[in-house]
Amino acid sequence: MSDFNIKYPGGGIHIHAKGFKDAVVWNPHAEAGRAIPDMEEGGWDKYICVEPGMATYWNEIPAKGKWDGQQVLKTL
Repeated sequence: MSDFNIKYPGGGIHIHAKGFKDAVVWNPHAEAGRAIPDMEEGGWDKYICVEPGMATYWNEIPAKGKWDGQQVLKTL
């Protein structure tokens, strides 16, 4: 399990992740941001996405194996 806090002026988000050891931070930039249907013009300049992920390791699941992942978001 992993826990991450993202803070910003006036608040923040606590991310609790099960089954993930890493966090991935990304931004769509202008060209990709324009392709997001509900993204306001220029919204990509204020947009950040933080997700649990597997960026530094492999998680091999054998045939008929099982893997569980979970993300819980709470405001701070």
